[in-house]
Amino acid sequence: MTVPEHPAFATELRAARAGDRAALDRLLTRLEQRFRDDAERRIGAALRRRTRVSDVLQDAYVEAVRGIARFEGTSEGEFFAWITTIVENVARRQHRYLTAQKRKPPSRTTELNALTIAYLRTVSSPLSDLQQVEDVGLVYRALCELRDEHREVIEELVFANRPVDEVAAEIGRTPAATRMLLSRARAALTIRLEQLDR
Repeated sequence: MTVPEHPAFATELRAARAGDRAALDRLLTRLEQRFRDDAERRIGAALRRRTRVSDVLQDAYVEAVRGIARFEGTSEGEFFAWITTIVENVARRQHRYLTAQKRKPPSRTTELNALTIAYLRTVSSPLSDLQQVEDVGLVYRALCELRDEHREVIEELVFANRPVDEVAAEIGRTPAATRMLLSRARAALTIRLEQLDR
């Protein structure tokens, strides 16, 4: 697939490799609908019944953040190919996991979702229910350190459980763009949690 070169691509790629998360976010945002379309094709009907494209993309974005410094390409086409390869690998891993020993699909397929659910449970549940979270304060701190748009979309769609259409209208995005923003926000939260937990 031919991907048009954006005039700012080279500059943003250099910044992203140097650790500028906002620059990487811009690179991902410009191609996100293509990533989503590609993920839809790759996961297939069987896997689609057991997981969500947004979960596959979220995990792919986490890997992109971890690996951007090692990305050796120079063009936007190479960047697109790199991300779609990550998406394919994530989809294959999820397929192997979900089909191994006839496992039932988890209600959430990422560490982030387990953490955010556990964080919410602290409002009314005993600490023993937290399962995978040892320090809920870490989750809150990570949320506070996210970019405003990332923190707000998580608060509105995950914590407040508001309809996507409603939130999209408030922030001036389409519902599809708002779901994409949530995927990037979840990936950013996962990465920040890992950094704080070192």
